Amino acid sequence: MSSETTWLKSEFGYPVAVLGTALDAAAAPLRHLDDPAAPRPVPGELVNRVLRVFVSTTKPVQAQLAALARTDPGGVVADALLHVRRAFGHFCADNGLLEGRAELLAARASLEVPAPPPDPVPEHPRP
Repeated sequence: MSSETTWLKSEFGYPVAVLGTALDAAAAPLRHLDDPAAPRPVPGELVNRVLRVFVSTTKPVQAQLAALARTDPGGVVADALLHVRRAFGHFCADNGLLEGRAELLAARASLEVPAPPPDPVPEHPRP
């Protein structure tokens, strides 16, 4: 786990860690879409699997994630959930597997923000 993720866990707690895990798990079946040697997925089945994995993983913390997004509408949780909504829109409206995957990866990346810089230490005047 990166130091950024550690900061997020300590700042927001368990729900953000669950969201990150759900995004990783949901994006996993989509990773080989660009590989010409990989078997071609049945789009509807793949979308159903991605949605099922994401929803079942986040179910225990959905209310907490929604509360975090409402509390900080410009924050990382709100940003990640916006990308998730866009991904599901691509999956459901136009079966856009590549576009949906890009949004899931953007959601995951939005959780990997750098820790805020520490407060500057005031210099002590020299005698």
